[in-house]
Amino acid sequence: MAQGNSTEPVHSALVTVLRRMESEGVPVSEIAARVRRRPGTVRRLLEHGERSQVRAGSSGRLRPVERVVLDGLAAGQSHGVIASRIGRSGHQTRRIAAYARFKRDGGPLVLDV
Repeated sequence: MAQGNSTEPVHSALVTVLRRMESEGVPVSEIAARVRRRPGTVRRLLEHGERSQVRAGSSGRLRPVERVVLDGLAAGQSHGVIASRIGRSGHQTRRIAAYARFKRDGGPLVLDV
C-alpha cells in the first residue's frame, strides 16, 4: 500500500518498530519480550511487512475494469455503452480510461471531458 507518490508501503507503528529492531540484529525472542507479543506473532508481522513491500510495486498493472474500458474503446464502443456494461456513468468511464492510459503509457494525465 503506497501513500502519495512514495512506493514505500505504509506500516503500523508496531511493524515499524519490529523492523527496526530486526535490522539492529535483535533476536525475535527478545523483540517479542520487549513488545509483549509471542515470537510467532512477531514473525508473522515481519513476514507481512515483507509481502507488503513486494506488492507495493504492482500498482502499475491495470485493474480489470480499466482493461474492460480500454478494450471497449479500442473496439469502437461509446463511453455510454461501456458504462452500461460495467454499471458506471459515461463520465466515470472517461475518467477510468484516462487513468488507465496514464498507467499504461505514462506521460501526462489527459481527461476527455
